[in-house]
Amino acid sequence: MKNVSRARISCLPTCHPERAASLGRTVLRSCTDRPGAEAAICKALDGCRQLALCLCTLLLLAGACRADVPPQADVPPQAPSGPPPAPEKDLRDWYQFDVVIFRHRRPGAAAERYPALQSHPVPPDMITLRIPADDQPPGQAFTRLPDSLSGLARQTSIVSRSAQHQLLWKSSWRMPLVAGDEPVAVAVTAPPRAGRHYALEGAILLSRRRFLHIEVQLWRNEITLVRPLEQILAGAPVFAPRAPVAPVLMLSGRGGVLPARSVGRARWPANTRYYRQNRPFFASKQLSLDTTAYIDNVALGVLAKVRKLSDIEASP
Repeated sequence: MKNVSRARISCLPTCHPERAASLGRTVLRSCTDRPGAEAAICKALDGCRQLALCLCTLLLLAGACRADVPPQADVPPQAPSGPPPAPEKDLRDWYQFDVVIFRHRRPGAAAERYPALQSHPVPPDMITLRIPADDQPPGQAFTRLPDSLSGLARQTSIVSRSAQHQLLWKSSWRMPLVAGDEPVAVAVTAPPRAGRHYALEGAILLSRRRFLHIEVQLWRNEITLVRPLEQILAGAPVFAPRAPVAPVLMLSGRGGVLPARSVGRARWPANTRYYRQNRPFFASKQLSLDTTAYIDNVALGVLAKVRKLSDIEASP
């Protein structure tokens, strides 16, 4: 019977509509002729009606509950907690400068005549390069960079191993330099030191107009660790202080101790020059990017190099 019904049903799509209806009634009649088939069909249809009624009731209840809930207003997104992120550094006006200063060692240099002693006027707003802290990332403004980031590492090694030169000062740092601003003065000092003076002292001035420029204002001093004779005869200590400290206590003629304020500054003032000779070095030069510039005179030589920080960070 099942084979006959499937065969007839498979022919429905190709039959005439009236004939297809007749075949459908014949198939239904043949199914209902079996005992209990009609009752089973009615029971199945009744179950479907009950299931449909339950689904409709659930849909009505869900719609009523949604209608009772008031619409929520749009909540703006909350800003993340904590401090605001630091603004990104604008690298267009940032540069890295590498400078090496050395002294010439030439035969017969000791017999050269030095000019008369001069005072050392320096820019009042000089910037002293800072030593970075252990937890500080490299690249902060006016902070010394490690030797591995220097653009003159090879030249520094050559000068250090040369018998004709003595390395006095080297440093690399990064800084902003805006076109048209006043020159930025970076302090330069190199030991030994006596009182307020160093064997090498002065400033490096950096500016940016149409081009980048470097200007050196340096003094090479021949430091002496002994005070002037007139001060020693007046009762001052023989040796010069290594740093500008408070005046030492002196013994009075009666065996007492004189207060520091009673020691006459006219006899050994704090600004005493503890050098016998000094040679000034004033020069300026235009700098080209990523090119080593050389400036020198009879006593000193200077190597300088400048690079844009954006080019450094973009390089692999």
